[in-house]
Amino acid sequence: ACVALVPALQWVALQSDSVRTWARAESVLLGPPLRPASERAYGFGTIGTVSMGRGNAELARRMFERSAEAAPNPSTFVRWGMAETMLGRPAAALQHYRHAAMLDPDLSAAWRGMAAAGSALGDRAAMTLAVEHLTRLTPADATLHEARAWLAADDSLRRLGSRR
Repeated sequence: ACVALVPALQWVALQSDSVRTWARAESVLLGPPLRPASERAYGFGTIGTVSMGRGNAELARRMFERSAEAAPNPSTFVRWGMAETMLGRPAAALQHYRHAAMLDPDLSAAWRGMAAAGSALGDRAAMTLAVEHLTRLTPADATLHEARAWLAADDSLRRLGSRR
C-alpha cells in the first residue's frame, strides 16, 4: 500500500502546485524529444493564456514569445500585446499589434489593440490606421467609437494649440 501511495501523493502534490505544473509542461514542450513546431506553439500559447487569466502577465508574455518563435500566428501576437499591456508597456504592445495586423489585416482584435495602445501613447497615426480598418471590419464596434472620439478630441486640441 505504501509503494502505491508515494507516487499517488507525488502526483497530487504536482497537480496542486501550479508553478511546478506549468514549469513541467514547459519542459515537456521544450523536449527532448523536440516536439513539432505546431505542438510547441499551441502548448506555449495555452500556458500563456492560462497565465494571463491568472494575472501572471510576465509568464504569459514569455510563453507567447516562445509560441510565436515556434510557429508565428497573428492571434499569438495579439495575446502577446495584451500581456505587454498588462505589464504597462504600451509601446511594446503596439509593436505586437502592428505585427499581428500585418500578418492578418482582417484580424479585428489586432486593430482594437492597436487603437488601445495608440491612445495610451498618443500615437495619432496608429489611431487613424486602426479607425480606418475597424470601420471596414466592425463598423458597430465600441472600440471604433472610442477611437473616433479620441481622434476628434485630439483634433480639437490641435486646433486650440495652433490658435495660440
